[in-house]
Order: sequence, then C-alpha cells, then structure tokens
Amino acid sequence: MLCLFPAIQAANALAPTSAVYAAPPVQTDEPITIRWRTRWDETHVRRVALPIIRLFQAQHPDIRIELENVENNAEYNAQLRAELADGGGPDVFYPATPVAYELHLQGALLPLDALIAADEIDLAAYDAEALTLYAQEGAPYCLPADVAALAVIYNQDLFANAGVAAPLPRWTWDDFRATAQALTVDGGSDETRQFGVDDSTRDWPLLLWSQTGHNAFDDPYTPRKLLLDEPEVLAALQWLADLANVDGVAPSRELQDDLEIDDFFLAGKAAMRIVGQWELARYVADANFAFGLAPLPRGEYAVNRLDGSCYAIAANSAQPAAAWEFVKFLAAPHGVGARLIASAQQSTPALRELQRLPAYLRPVGPGKADVRAFLAPVDLRFSWYDPLHPLFADWAEQVNKQLVDVWKGDDPAEQEIGDIRKDAQKLLAQARAARRQQQGDNEPTPLSALPLHFYVAPQGDDANAGYTVDAPFATIQHALDVVKAGDTIHLAPGDYMEDLVTQVAGDPTAPITMMGPPDAILRGKGEMSTALRVRHDNYALVGFTIDGLHGDPSAPDGYTEKLLYVQGETPRRGVTGLRVYNMAFRNAGGECVRLRYFAQHNEIAYSTFDTCGLLDYTFDDGGKNGEAVYIGTSSNQWDDGKNATADPDESSYNWIHHNVMNTQGNECVDIKEGAYENIVEYNHCTGQLDPESGGLGARGDRNIFRFNVVEGNVGVGVRLGGHKVDGVQYGRENQVYDNQLIGNRQGGIRVEVKEQGQICENSLRGNRGPDVLGELDEDDLDPTTPC
Repeated sequence: MLCLFPAIQAANALAPTSAVYAAPPVQTDEPITIRWRTRWDETHVRRVALPIIRLFQAQHPDIRIELENVENNAEYNAQLRAELADGGGPDVFYPATPVAYELHLQGALLPLDALIAADEIDLAAYDAEALTLYAQEGAPYCLPADVAALAVIYNQDLFANAGVAAPLPRWTWDDFRATAQALTVDGGSDETRQFGVDDSTRDWPLLLWSQTGHNAFDDPYTPRKLLLDEPEVLAALQWLADLANVDGVAPSRELQDDLEIDDFFLAGKAAMRIVGQWELARYVADANFAFGLAPLPRGEYAVNRLDGSCYAIAANSAQPAAAWEFVKFLAAPHGVGARLIASAQQSTPALRELQRLPAYLRPVGPGKADVRAFLAPVDLRFSWYDPLHPLFADWAEQVNKQLVDVWKGDDPAEQEIGDIRKDAQKLLAQARAARRQQQGDNEPTPLSALPLHFYVAPQGDDANAGYTVDAPFATIQHALDVVKAGDTIHLAPGDYMEDLVTQVAGDPTAPITMMGPPDAILRGKGEMSTALRVRHDNYALVGFTIDGLHGDPSAPDGYTEKLLYVQGETPRRGVTGLRVYNMAFRNAGGECVRLRYFAQHNEIAYSTFDTCGLLDYTFDDGGKNGEAVYIGTSSNQWDDGKNATADPDESSYNWIHHNVMNTQGNECVDIKEGAYENIVEYNHCTGQLDPESGGLGARGDRNIFRFNVVEGNVGVGVRLGGHKVDGVQYGRENQVYDNQLIGNRQGGIRVEVKEQGQICENSLRGNRGPDVLGELDEDDLDPTTPC
C-alpha cells in the first residue's frame, strides 16, 4: 500500500493554478483526519488525487485527508474487505459496483439517504440507471462516481492505409466483422500478420446483451434462472469465437501465447479493439500511431456497460460528518473534486453535468479521438458483474475459464454452456435457500413491492389487470392512475385519443417509464390544451409519438395545442428528472414541448420535431407561438396566474441534445428570461419562420449553444438577449461556439444584449444577412475566431 501524508507545499506544487481555487488551509491544532483509499495509478494520484486534497483542505482547514493508494484492484478489494470486517479500514473509499453491493449487504457501508436529504443533494443530476446500482428500496448507500462504458478504439493510420472509412455511429456487428476483414493483411508469417481486430473474447457479455437484450441471469440481485442456453446466446458466443478460428480476423489464443503479446492493438498488429475509457491513458502514452474512437456496434439492441464505481463511507467511521463532506466534494453535483476527476478523462462520469464538461469532452491523443463514443445512445445497459450477489463471484471466474475452450475452437459453445449450467443450478439453489432463510418460508415478497409492467392497447379494456400483452388496459390514463415509482407502461401500436395527466412521482433510482414503438401515437382529444401534462418528477418517455392531429386537419380545433407540457405545482419547485428519448413530436397547435416553472435537470434527446405552431403559422391566429422546445416563462407572463408564484421562472440545468427539429413555426429551442445554465447541443434546427427571432434563442442567462447545425431559417441562426425587468437585465453571459449557421435569412447571430460569454469557432456560410447584428456588429465580434 502506498500511504501518503501530503504536505500542503507538495500538493500546491502539483495542483493547477486557478482563481477558483481557495487559499491554502489554515493549520489548526487538532484537525480531524479522514483516511481516503483509492486504486489509481501513480500518475493519476499525482495529477488528480493530490490537487483534490489541496483544494478540499483549503476549503475545510479543520479536516486532514490521509491518502492511501492500492493500485492493484484485487489487492485493494481484499484489503478493504478484511479491514472493514475487522472493524478498521479507511473512512472513504472507491468500490466497484459488486464490491459496494457486497459491503452493503454486510452492513459495512454508511447509509446515505438521511445525509442526502439533509443537504438536499439532487439525485436527478446523476445517470438515473447508474444510481439504481447503488441504492436499495430507493435509499442510496454509495454515490456513483463513474460508469465503465466501452467503445471501439481504432488505428487511424491502418484505416487510412487500407482505404477503409472510419466506423459510422450506428454500425452493426456485421459491419464490425466486415471492417475487420478489410483490415486483415496476411504478412507472410505470424510475426508480420495484421489483424482487423484484437482478441475480443473478454467482451463476450456485449454480444450476449446485444443479441438478446438480457444478461446471463434473469435478475442481478435475486437470480432465479440462467439464460445462457438460449439459441441466440449460443450463436452470439460462437460468432465471437469464429472471428479468430474461422474468419481469421483476430489473433487466436494460441498465437497470443506464442508471440507473448497481450495487446495486439497497442503493438500495431490489430486495427481495432474494444476498450474502456480508463484504458485510454495507456494508448496516449505508449501508442506510436494516431487513434480514434467509435461507439460500440449494435445487434438487435445497442448496448453498453452500466456498472462502474462509487464513493462510500465506512459504517464504522469515527468521523462520518467529515467523511460526508469529502464524499460530496468527490461525487456530489457541483463538487470541485468531481470536476477534477472528470477533467482527467480517466472514466465516464456518472454525473450528467460532467458528461458535458468541456474539459472532459476535449479530444484525446494525436488523432483527436472523440470521447463522446463512450456516451453514444443505447437501448439497454447492463452490469458486467452478473449477478451482483457475492455468491456468484467465484462462478463468474470459473465461467471465463470454461469458455476458453470455445475461444480456442476446441469445443462448440453449446457443449461448454451445458457444463456451466450445472454449476449455476447449484448456486441458484443456494441463493434460494438464503432468501428463504432471510424472509421465512411463508413470507414471500408481496407483488406490490416489486416494479410492475402495465400494457396498454387501443383494443384493450380498463377492467383488465393490465399485467400482460394479452390483457391490456384500453387507456394510458388508467395506467398513469395506478403506476408507482419503478413501474413501466408499454404502449401497443395504435392511436390514443386522450388528454393525459400524471398522478404520482417516480423516484431518481426508480423512474416511471412510458414506452412504445413509433406507431403508438398519442393525439389528445381536444378537451384540454395538452396531450400529456407531466406534473411530477422522474418520468421517462421513450420511443412513441405524440401527434397533435386528433380531428379535422383543415380546422384549428382539429389540433392539440401543446403536445408535452411539463409544469410543477409546488411553489419555487418544478419538475425534475424527466427523460425524453427517441420520441417523435408533430402537428402541435402551439409549442411541441414546454418546460415551465422551475423545471430543472430534465433531458430531451434523440427525438424529432416536425411542425409546431400550426395555430399561428398556418391558421394565422395572430401570435408567434410554435417552438419545438420552450424553456421557462416569458417575463410578461410571470404574473399571469398560471405558475404557482409570480417569481422569475428559473427553469435551469436542462439538457437538449441530438434532436432533429423542423418547426415550421418559431424557434427550435427558446429559453426565456430567468431560465439559466441550460445546454443545447448536437441538434439540427431548421424551418423557423419568424424573421424577428432565430433558430435558437436565449433570453435567459449563462446558457450554452454548441455543436448545433442551424440552417434554412427565416430569422437569424441564434438570437441572444432578453428584457430588463425591475432593473435586472436578462439574456446575458450566454455562450455560442462550434455551431454551423447556414443559409439563415436574417443573418448569423443577433446580439440584443452586449454582455455575452464566449462566441467563437462557429462556421457561418450562406446567411443572407450579416454574420453579427443587433447591439454588436461584425466589427465588434468575429463569431468564427478560435475559442
């Protein structure tokens, strides 16, 4: 164990200099000592851990951090288990997902729910799925730090030499194999042979998830059935083995042993490899070629890892309050230490705000590899450790040993899975016995305590139980009336003529999900102004369509005015934790989506918006309402009685990304006065029809527009600046960078309030008006200048 007692002087020398940093700590007579144990390499300790300690101790001079680092994971876990079991060990530590769960079951971790509630930690700021891995019955026992996401690293030089294009974002496993075949070169001997892909057999769970949509067992916490003997599983494992043994595009196990090479990609002998972000530092330091990153290929499903690591406090800590202060610094929203860790790019952050941090997103290595490959959208994510129950740790190691004969080509997958199944059945019996002992033979878990799945179809009946596809509800509203946190509503194809209102909140660790295919279409029925009104926290809307056309297409009253309307009803507290993924919105009378009244930490992504604002822009109703996404409340409406209070609407920290928007109305995204620190990125925006506005607009403060394509709009590309209300000027300090502003009729960027943040590295071409207009002009600002 490396044990460090960092002097302030040494830490100061290693830490970066910034005005944000606090002054050096004031020495006190008897500071509290907190032991922090990490498992980082020496470089990461110097560059990240020691600066974190310096900054924390500067802000907390009464707390001293004693750093202990054990670089080897196995040694780290063994020492941690032994010391905690003996009543000792560190105060704060960094366990991986299965170790955290094991220690939680043993009562070795301090429950965090009371501390989180006391400090009002916003759990919606975390990756919601990752958070579920560190909570039991909604009560977190560890704060998520990172997710062990995977991507494909590829040798740009070998790709260029072979004339092979870089992988596309939505490529498939068949594309992966074809690319590997194109990059495999017979050099005349084993020593000179070039392979299309490195050995990928260690990543066999990816193929399992991708082809089946499930993991090896039916449940990660209470496994009851092994699922490895399905035909799809056997075919996926055999496909992976055949890359080396049949296709010859990957090095065989025998060749790896003969050449004593553990990483053919790093050696320049393989063009691709599946890697985690924590491995990138090795390639930056040691690779003598340029490399890029691509998202994982997809099969029936796009998948990735969900597990990772977290920050925990020992239940036996003598200083739990001080330890909690340090854990917040390391892993809570806006934690300075969390930002430093993310900036090091050694892991994929679990805090969503850090996934958008410019320092985290900066290109890596000489090939400017894009780390967003680790953040690519997926259908499903799973824990690598399956099941999580500690009974199965040895079994998982044995499975990998037994599969070696498949990877060598000595046995077919079906034969080895038969042996694996026998071992699994023994462990499943032990797990059942343990559950019976814990619960009692006559105390089964009540159905009401488990997450439920409800099914809805237009031909259904609300008198049905709704638990199966064969006996669905008829209406979505009935499902919304009966769901609880963690439940899922499945929509069958068809038209739903309903005006919906949520009735209960989900939980950050157990959201309420409504999902369906694109031909499951919610239309509204004209009795309310909204098709779906979300009044409660932590909902996920996935995959289906909201189309406002419910009646006569030639009449204004044939359209629902607002498709998705999100508004809280508690004073100064709005809806949080809404996730909108892969949705389609079209034919809105007014705005397609509205986030109103302190709506915070919501996400709208990978969705399409087509035709918003029919009432004003088609039927000439006299207004200018027709946004794809409208955030906040206009300052002249704060006191109209529709919000719970007349305060400025602080709808903030919302994330709008990777959407395609053709409004045929007004702005693609419009952020009103009072709304701040929203991020709008990677969207395609067109079809805006108001010459006095723009494709994207910010009347609030400190919002960010970046990496968007804004083209073919009647107004400008981007409009900045809001009203002055009660002496407060709104619409300041917004940032606009790395956007493409193309062919917008009024020009590039209209700046109505001069005090803005960075406006730089934008590409402007084909706009009819000037590049900059309003209170600034092209002599004042060049929006294309490097940032």
